[in-house]
Amino acid sequence: MSVNTINVQAAEMADSEIEKADTPPPPYVAVVSNGKTEPVSPQNGEVLENGNGSAAPQNGKGSAAQLNGEQNGKGSKAKDDKDDKDKKPDIPPVGFLKLYRFATAFDIFITLIAVLASLAQGLSFPLLLLFFGDITDTLIGSVDLTGNITLPTDSSGNVVDPVKLFRDEITRFCVIYAILGVAVIGVAYISHSLWNTTASRQMFTIRKLFFAAILRQEIGWFDTHESGELNTRLSEDVDKIRMGIGDKVGQTLYLITVFLGGIVLGFIKSWKLTLVILAISPLIVASAGLMAKVLQTFSKKEFDSYAKAGSIAEEVLSSIRTVVSFGGQQKELARYTTMLEGAKSQGIKRNTAQAAGIGVVYLVMFGAYGLAFWYGTKLFLEMELLPGDILVVFFAVLFGAFSFGQAGPNFGNISQARGAAAVIWAVIDQKPSIDSSSDKGLKPDTVTGEISFENVHFVYPSRPDVKVLKGLNLKVKQGQTVALVGSSGCGKSTTVQLVQRFYDAGEGVVKLDGVDLKDLNVKWLRQHTGTVSQEPILFACSIKDNIRYGRMDVTDEQIQAAAVEANAHDFISALPKGYDTLVGERGAQLSGGQKQRVAIARALVRNPKILLLDEATSALDTESEGTVQAALDKAQSGRTTIVIAHRLSTIRNADMICAFKEGIIVEQGTHAELMTLEGGIYQNLVQLQSRKEEKPEKPKEELEDEDEDEDEKKTNERGPSSPTKVQQIENTPLIDGNDLNRSDSKRGSVKGLKRMMSNISSHSVSSKKDEKKEEEELLKYFSFGRIMKMNSPEWCYIIMGSIAAGVNGAMQPAFAIIFSRVLGTFALTDVDEINARTTLYCLLFAAIGVVIMVASVVQGSALGKSGEELTVRLRHNAFKAMLRQDISWFDNEKNSTGALTTRLATEAAQVQGATGARIGVLMQSVCNIGTAIVISFIYGWQLTLLVLAFLPFIAIAGAIEWQLVQSSEAQDKEALEASGKVATEAIENIRTVASLTREETFQSKYLSLLEGPYRTNLKRAQASGIAYGVSQGIIFFAYAAAFRLGGHLVEIQVMTFDNVFLVFSAILFGGSEKNCSAF
Repeated sequence: MSVNTINVQAAEMADSEIEKADTPPPPYVAVVSNGKTEPVSPQNGEVLENGNGSAAPQNGKGSAAQLNGEQNGKGSKAKDDKDDKDKKPDIPPVGFLKLYRFATAFDIFITLIAVLASLAQGLSFPLLLLFFGDITDTLIGSVDLTGNITLPTDSSGNVVDPVKLFRDEITRFCVIYAILGVAVIGVAYISHSLWNTTASRQMFTIRKLFFAAILRQEIGWFDTHESGELNTRLSEDVDKIRMGIGDKVGQTLYLITVFLGGIVLGFIKSWKLTLVILAISPLIVASAGLMAKVLQTFSKKEFDSYAKAGSIAEEVLSSIRTVVSFGGQQKELARYTTMLEGAKSQGIKRNTAQAAGIGVVYLVMFGAYGLAFWYGTKLFLEMELLPGDILVVFFAVLFGAFSFGQAGPNFGNISQARGAAAVIWAVIDQKPSIDSSSDKGLKPDTVTGEISFENVHFVYPSRPDVKVLKGLNLKVKQGQTVALVGSSGCGKSTTVQLVQRFYDAGEGVVKLDGVDLKDLNVKWLRQHTGTVSQEPILFACSIKDNIRYGRMDVTDEQIQAAAVEANAHDFISALPKGYDTLVGERGAQLSGGQKQRVAIARALVRNPKILLLDEATSALDTESEGTVQAALDKAQSGRTTIVIAHRLSTIRNADMICAFKEGIIVEQGTHAELMTLEGGIYQNLVQLQSRKEEKPEKPKEELEDEDEDEDEKKTNERGPSSPTKVQQIENTPLIDGNDLNRSDSKRGSVKGLKRMMSNISSHSVSSKKDEKKEEEELLKYFSFGRIMKMNSPEWCYIIMGSIAAGVNGAMQPAFAIIFSRVLGTFALTDVDEINARTTLYCLLFAAIGVVIMVASVVQGSALGKSGEELTVRLRHNAFKAMLRQDISWFDNEKNSTGALTTRLATEAAQVQGATGARIGVLMQSVCNIGTAIVISFIYGWQLTLLVLAFLPFIAIAGAIEWQLVQSSEAQDKEALEASGKVATEAIENIRTVASLTREETFQSKYLSLLEGPYRTNLKRAQASGIAYGVSQGIIFFAYAAAFRLGGHLVEIQVMTFDNVFLVFSAILFGGSEKNCSAF
C-alpha cells in the first residue's frame, strides 16, 4: 500500500463530499428611494394588488425572487416565511435496502451478480498473499548464507536435482498467479460494469419519478419549498443516491471481503501473531474512521458556506436587472465574497485535518510494521512460523484492517445516500390534496361557466397567521364579466387562484356550475380555464410553441388566429423567423407588451369557458391597450370572465364591479352605480387615477423622438464593451408590432427592422456553426501557467507543500529497502545478529511513520491553503465579471441563471483540481517513481526493466478508465445542465405550468434530454469495466513475470533473493495505478 494511494483516495473522498450546490435564495429586497426596505407604493402603470400585500415591480421587471414571492402570496413576510421553511422536521434516513426500491427485477438480478463478483474480487487478495508466502519460503529456503543451492533428497534418500526442483516450484507459483490474474480481470469487469449499469438505470427512473412528483404537488406545497432547493435535490441529491447504490457499494463489498479474508487467513496461519497485530489494527481503523468523521464535519460546514454563497449568486443573477438598476453590484459582490471567506476557512481546516489524519494513519501503520516483524521474528526463532507465514499474517491482517478503514468514506457515501433518499422518497410518496395528475374527479361533458363563492375563508399555507379572505360571497353568472378592484392585500388575486384551484378554501365552498371544485377533476378544470397574469411567463422556446402550450393539439392556423385576436400577429410576422422566433429565457427577447400579447394568444387558443385576466393589459402602452382591450372584450363574449384591473377605464363596461377591502366585498355593482356611492372605495380609486391622467403629456412626435434618442444613446453607451454587434442586436428587445399602426413615418423603420433581423438571422446561423471553433480558440489563451500565475500569491505555500510531498514520495522506496532487508534476516544463522537487525529495522519502520506524518501535515495544510485561496479568488473574479456584463449578455441562453450558478459552483473547483492537493499528489508520484526506479536499477537492472515493462499497462488501463469516467461526467454535466434548465424553468414557473396543464409536456422534455446520456452511460459502463478489470488484474501478471525472472536470477546467482523483493516491491508500489494516474 503506497503513500500516494492513501493521499489520492483521501483527496477523492473529500472532493466527493464537497458539493458546491446552490440552496434556496432569500427574496431580493429592493431598497426604495427613502432608504427603507418596505413595499413601494403603487405608481402609475402598476396594479393595486398582486395577492400578497405589496406592490408589484414596475414595468413587469424586478427581482425574480421578489416576483416569485408575490406570485406565491408571500409579500412582505417573505423573510418570516423563509425562517418557517428552515424549520422543517428532520426525516430519518431510509434503510439501505430501501435505496433499491425502484430497482426492477432485472436490476435486482444484475445487482446480485455484481455482489458475487465483488466478493470474488475481494477473495483474490487473500489468495495472492497465500501463494506469496509460499513463494517467499521457496526463495528464502532455496539458498544458504553464501547463496549456494542446497541439495534436497527424496524419500529414498536420493539426491534430487535442486535446480530443476527450484525452477519447477517457481514456475508453478507463477502459473497460479497468471490464472488468478485472468480470474480477477473477469470478476472485476463484471463487478464494475454491472454496478454502474444498475446505478444508471435506477438513476434514470428516480429522476423521472422525482421530477413528476414535484410537478404534481399543489401550489401551496411550493410556497414552503424554494425552487432552488428542489433543483438541488433533483441534481445533486440524486447523484448522492447513485453513490450509495453504484460502484461504491461494490468497492465497499470488495474491501470488507479483503478485511474478513485477511483476518481468517491470519488466524489460520498464526493466531498468536494475528492477535498481536489485531491489537494495533483498531488504531488504524479508528484513525481512518476518525479522519472520515472530521472530514465530513468540516466538509458539511464548507458545503453550507458555499451553499449560502450559491444562493446569493442565484438570487442576484436571477434579479440582475433590479440589482443593476439600484447600483447594487458592489454590495452583492461583498455579500458573496463574505460567504466565500467562511468556506475558505473551513476548506483549509478540512485539508489540514485530512493531512493530519493521513499522517496518524501512517504513523500507526508503520509502528505496526515494526511490532509485527519483531514478534514474528521471535516466533520464527522459536520454530513456530516460517518466514513466508510471517509475511502472510502480517500483510493479511494489516492490509485487511486498512481496507476496512478505506471503506469508511464509502460508508459515509452510503449514509449520505440514505439521507438524500429519505427526502426524495418522501416527495415521491407524498399524495397532494390537489393532484393535477390524478384522473379522479368529475369531468362534465359541458361547462356553463357559473362560478360562486359561498362564505369563503382562506389563509396561505406559508402565512397561516394572516387571514386573506374573511367570508367572501360572490356569484358570477354565465357569460358575465366581473371586475375585482381594491388596494393591495385585499384578496383579489387570491380569489382568482381559488378558481384555478391552486388552493382550497379553508372554510366555505367554491363552485362551478353548482359543483364544488373539490369534486371536479383538477386537470379538466384548468383545461377549461384561460389565464393571463400581470407578469406574463413565456418559456424558452419559439413563439409558436409558447402559444401551443395553451393547447397541444392546435393547428398552425388556430395559433395564427389566436395571435390575430390578441393583436400579436403583426409584430410576429415582422420578424424574419415569424412564429418560429425564439423568445429566450423568460421571454427576454420580447418587450413587455409583446410578451403580454403572446400570453393572451396562449390563453385564447384554449377557447376556454372561463377567462381569468389578472392585469392582462398592464404591460401595454395606451394605444396597444385599447386595441388589445377591444380584442379581450370580443374574447369575453360568451365566456365567464373575472378581471383584476389597475387601469379602471378598462373595466367600465364590466357587468359587475366588486370592490374588496380586508378580504371581503364591500361594494358591488356597475360602474355607474358605484360612482354614486360618495366616499366609496371604487369612487376614490377612480378619482385618484383621474388626477394622474389629467397631468399634461408631451406631444406624440416629441415622445417618439425621445425614444429614438434614448435608443441611440444606449447603443453608443455599449461601445466596445459589448461582446459582438450581432449579440447586441440579438439581445435587444424586439420592436413592438403595434408600431406598424402608429404613423406612416414609422413604416420605413419596420422595413429596416426586417432587413436588420434578416442580417441577424444569417449571422446567428454562421455564429452557431463556428461556436465550437471559437471555444477552441478561446482555450488557447488559457494554460496551466496562467492558473499558477493566479495562484502566485501563495507561492511560498506551494513550494513548502511540494517539498513535503517529495519527502512523502521518497518514503515508499525507503520502506521497500527496509522490507527486503527484514526478509534477509531470516536467512541468517546467528540468533544475536537476527535480533539486532530486527530491532534496528523495526525502529526504522517507526521513524518512517514519523517522517510521513510530519510531511503529510505540512503538505496537506500548505497546499490546501493555496488551493482554497485560488478557489475563492476564481469565484470572486468570476462573479465580479458576471456583474459587470451588459444586461443583454444575460439574455443569451448560455448565460441563464442556472448555467451561471452552475459554473460558479463547479468550474472554480475544477480549476483548483489542477493545483492545491493535486500538485502534492503529482510531486509525490514523481519522487516516488523516480526514487524507486533509481534504487531498483542499482540493485537489479534486469528485473527492473521487466517490472517497468508492466507499468505502461497499469498506467494505460488506469488512464483509459479515468478518461471514460471523465468523458461520462462531462456528458452527464451537459445533459444535467440542459435538463436542469428545463426543470428550473418548470419549477420556478410552476403556476403558469399548472394553469396550462403542461406538467406532462415538461416531463417529456426533461426525460428526452436525459435519454441520450443514459444510453451512452450504459455502453460506457462496459468499456469502463474492461479498463477497470485490466487495471486490477495486471498486477498478478507482474507478480508472475517478476518472480519467474527473479527466481532465474537467484538460480544463476546474479541477484540475491532479498534484492529481488527490493526491486519488485519498490517498482510495483512506486508505479502503482494511483501514482500513474496522477499524471
